Amino acid sequence: MNDLHTRLVQRARTALPRLWRSVPGLQWRLLHLTQPTFLVGVSALLRTSSGEFLLVKNAFWPAGQQWGMPTGYLEQGETLTESVTRELHEEIGGGTVEDLRVLDMTAGYRMRVEVLVEGTVKDLPSPREHDSLEVSDHRLATLEALPQDLHPGHRDLLRKHAGPTAPQ
Repeated sequence: MNDLHTRLVQRARTALPRLWRSVPGLQWRLLHLTQPTFLVGVSALLRTSSGEFLLVKNAFWPAGQQWGMPTGYLEQGETLTESVTRELHEEIGGGTVEDLRVLDMTAGYRMRVEVLVEGTVKDLPSPREHDSLEVSDHRLATLEALPQDLHPGHRDLLRKHAGPTAPQ
């Protein structure tokens, strides 16, 4: 049964992102139907006690831009901490979030607000411990060793908020 599950997840990892990217005009309509009327997107700059930060590889993002910070949407009635914790469990299978604070908030696409939060993360599972359709890998990184295919918007946010000139 476990082998069948693994094969199904692997096939879905290939097919679902391809389908999602093939209908760009439909993506936001689907999200609008399944999410609260006003979308709140959350990106999380999560650091370990040693100062490294968590990156995930998102299968639904464009090729060459699939690495980035954990992201997701705030569900109705959720706090930011609950949202980030839920997303970590869905995307990588675990992790504990502490000391979350808002770094930035901007109006996004149409009826959406983008919130950037920062916090501490611990108790991360091994990348091999969880099968996720959305996230195929995760790792810790520093500004000196960013993946080549890091999402450009996330690269800018990391340089601004995680770099030596970041506001405290």
